[in-house]
Amino acid sequence: KINVESKEGEGTRFWFDLWFDTCEDVLFEKSHYLRDISFGIVDNQNDLYHFAKRYLSIFGKLNFHEEVQSSDVIVLIFNNENQEQFQKQRQQYNKPKLVLVEYENDLSKLTPRSDEVAVALPFYPSKLNDAVQELVNSSSSFESDMKKVYSYDGKVLVAEDNHANQELISFILESVGVEFDIASNGKEALNLYMNSSYDIVLMDINMPIMDGIEALKQIREYEKENQKRYTPIVALTANAIKGDKEKFLSLGMDGYMSKPIEMEKLKEIFDHYLEQKGTIEKQIPKEEPKLEQELEIKQEVEESSKQEESSLKIVLEPAKVATTLGVSENIAKMLITKFKKEVPNDLKELETFIEAEDLENVKQKAHFIKNSCLNLGLEQTCQKLQQIETELHELEPLQQEFAKLKKEILSIV
Repeated sequence: KINVESKEGEGTRFWFDLWFDTCEDVLFEKSHYLRDISFGIVDNQNDLYHFAKRYLSIFGKLNFHEEVQSSDVIVLIFNNENQEQFQKQRQQYNKPKLVLVEYENDLSKLTPRSDEVAVALPFYPSKLNDAVQELVNSSSSFESDMKKVYSYDGKVLVAEDNHANQELISFILESVGVEFDIASNGKEALNLYMNSSYDIVLMDINMPIMDGIEALKQIREYEKENQKRYTPIVALTANAIKGDKEKFLSLGMDGYMSKPIEMEKLKEIFDHYLEQKGTIEKQIPKEEPKLEQELEIKQEVEESSKQEESSLKIVLEPAKVATTLGVSENIAKMLITKFKKEVPNDLKELETFIEAEDLENVKQKAHFIKNSCLNLGLEQTCQKLQQIETELHELEPLQQEFAKLKKEILSIV
């Protein structure tokens, strides 16, 4: 609808309204964007920097003051008024440089060096990503910081009720280039399967409404009744109990993967069931710790002269979480933030179920929280949750174990 308002001798005004959905920051978290790059911001007062900072933060960390010199990429401002200062700054920093320019016409006034890429307004994620990617490709300082990530052809159905796990596996699946749908329980997974075609199904075992085993049975029945091609189904479980693999394979699962969900574990499964498209070069942190199978946390023990017991302080470290899961540090930070935000409410729900002696919901909720803790390497916490889930059935022992669990988790939060 176009509106018009006109007065003789004064003029005419035309106007219209357009409605747009706002775009959350998470929408910029695309899998092909670079990760874990540190940007040294020389001038954080300039408007050009403020136009770009929202998008630069997608690709890594923004450094200021004394940290600028140790950054991967230096961000400089170029305009007609600061040319002398710009020349001094480009001499001062022997690093790859991203040069921000206000007008396209100003690009002709600048002759970028081999370690420089200039970009003019307007700034948006893909434009800045391409500029930084050009720096990465042309600079020898990045050569040792690249790794190969395989990409695959195929469509994947994931059945997983834990929201943190849903986000984690979404990032991983995006990074390897596959299409995917996510269901929050077995019934949703069955409905999706009946209305689409998939190359593989990743099926969580413990889910509300319909568990993974029942969903497996109904999918196989549907395949037979409708002469639909056989689709491999891989069991996902947070329990990792000895004999589980053999048990689930005997029930008809085609494969088995214990949580936490890790890039390398998924790669082994995809190598078997999906066709590789090739490799993608991905940026990784320069001083990434060596891969360790255990603990993504740092435990600091403080001895007290008044007590014989030691108090355990658990610190979540994004770098170690990222290394173990095989994801970027940004994703690890997202998982930690989400955990800290949501777990207090999860604990309240679990406590309510315990006080009501609702053992079925106690079991389900403990399992749900355990899933989130597995992603962060909280092994001792997972052991307590495993006890609550499978071993404790009386009110008093449940209350006692929950009190320890609550204290431990809230100390992290």
